[in-house]
Amino acid sequence: MTNRIVVLATGFGLLAWTASGTPKKKDRDKHATVTGQQAKEYQIKAAFLFNFTKFVEWRGSPPKGEDLPTICVSGPAGRVQVVIDTLKPQKGLSLRRIQQLDDPKGCTVLFQTSGDKPVRESWTELAKAGILVVTEDPQQILKGSILGFFLTDSKVRIEANIEAAKASGFHLNSQLLQLARIIKPDGGKE
Repeated sequence: MTNRIVVLATGFGLLAWTASGTPKKKDRDKHATVTGQQAKEYQIKAAFLFNFTKFVEWRGSPPKGEDLPTICVSGPAGRVQVVIDTLKPQKGLSLRRIQQLDDPKGCTVLFQTSGDKPVRESWTELAKAGILVVTEDPQQILKGSILGFFLTDSKVRIEANIEAAKASGFHLNSQLLQLARIIKPDGGKE
């Protein structure tokens, strides 16, 4: 198996991670429901999630009791596994899969992939508890999710609900906001 370093250049820095050139059979099986293009998409989203832990300031500090930032991921198994496998080589990070009804306490970042029912109908209480909620569902960002992913011309983009961030005590770095489409409380976009 060959390893390569993948570098994602973003407006707020470079992120490098090791990616396997040829996955082992057991890894191919875990990603069976994810196509090559989808895997690339979720690797890029994983890189963004990692950078969010650096470019978002929590009220005071990330949730107490956590030595390492914990990125929790919920959604279809193949997508979740791509995110976790992409982030595994990163030092200083804890990873956890969240099932639909699991309690996401202890998460620093909670990423809800599409194709699964939301962990919560409203994200507001999680955000107020200090959990940075990131989603792919455009409706969820209007219900209190702080950040979201969307695709434009097959490119991963981010959107930010600044009002929800402020109300929950998060400060989104200006470099992060330069990359984001801003969502207004009334559902409008900038």
